[in-house]
Amino acid sequence: MSEKVWTIQYRGRAIRVSSSTSWIPSKNRQSLEIDGCLINLQQNGLYSLPASLRGLCQFEDQELWVEAVIGYSGIAKACHIYVDGELVGGDTAKTIRAYSYQQRQLVHSKGLGRFLLVRGLLCMGLPYASALTVLSLVGLYPSQHLAASFVVNSLVFGLGMGGFFWWALKQRFKGSI
Repeated sequence: MSEKVWTIQYRGRAIRVSSSTSWIPSKNRQSLEIDGCLINLQQNGLYSLPASLRGLCQFEDQELWVEAVIGYSGIAKACHIYVDGELVGGDTAKTIRAYSYQQRQLVHSKGLGRFLLVRGLLCMGLPYASALTVLSLVGLYPSQHLAASFVVNSLVFGLGMGGFFWWALKQRFKGSI
């Protein structure tokens, strides 16, 4: 079992985030603790990253949201720790391929149509269709009508993958307040 731990002190409170991977049985476990008290725990299969752990915590005279976002930066696990939307700890210098709760809310507020256009068609559909067109031009992928094939491949793959990622993003934050 491999475990990675991130700890910070924030306004006199100790925030600890841990992420461990077990191969037998195959599962990931992520936890968020404040002053030794477990606030949030997720135990899932191996493909459960990125993960978002959230909880309310009393800091001095105010209740603030504490969130830990665990994902990958390159091939290594990384973590960002947020307090009320402000990045306060973890791997602050690294970019993580994961959404915080506020980032997910922003994406969701712009709507499914924009997500499908940008993430689906532009980021996935067009590169996929372009690669198939190049393969068709060199004779490795048979196609009679290149233009029609390009349009169909980009629409089907782009909208399909964009829809899947929209659904996966919603599932990741299901139950979040």
